[in-house]
Amino acid sequence: MMTLHRIAISAFAACGMCLMGQTPTPAGEVLGVGNFIHVVADLDKSIEFYRDAIGLDLTGAPGPHPFTANAVVSTLYDAPGQSRVASFRIPGSEMALEIVEFAEVRDTPPRPRLQDPGAITLHLTVRNLDAVMTRVRQAKPKIPVVTTGGEPLAIGGAGKAREVIVRDPDGIFVRLTQPDPIPPTTAPATANVIGAGFGVTVADRSEERRVGKE
Repeated sequence: MMTLHRIAISAFAACGMCLMGQTPTPAGEVLGVGNFIHVVADLDKSIEFYRDAIGLDLTGAPGPHPFTANAVVSTLYDAPGQSRVASFRIPGSEMALEIVEFAEVRDTPPRPRLQDPGAITLHLTVRNLDAVMTRVRQAKPKIPVVTTGGEPLAIGGAGKAREVIVRDPDGIFVRLTQPDPIPPTTAPATANVIGAGFGVTVADRSEERRVGKE
């Protein structure tokens, strides 16, 4: 039986927060980021959240995602058995979002608070936050909005930048930010999501910095 003790990992990365527009760090052993890999309890519900509410494009062939025995996935996770996978493009970002469901999972995923060590946040930059929030409010089942008051908050002083935090079906925090002004991006003009990053809440930042240097 597979245990969903950790419901999300970020592969090929060793930074606590990698935000679009952040000043590049000097070259070192870490060269960049790969996929944001998220283990989910129900792939179909997660697809509905990220595709229909958030607005990400699902990659691959259309249709159902059946369980299969995938040796690469089983080896990567040390989780023998069947799984099913879906991936989403994140325009304007080197990252992609990959969600994985394992068969025969019975555990209930933990739902940490944002301030709890180990809590994961996926950060998406959008052009139009209102468009996303309209879909969030219309979604069934209801999508939890973490931000006090349930509405986006103004950030950045006198500007019009706004952001809000919601939870996906497995409790992962998704931080949606509409900057002002909209930064340069390689995302197509038709894309609302234009960048991505991720964060993890830690118990001791000084200890994390020390480990990162070793």
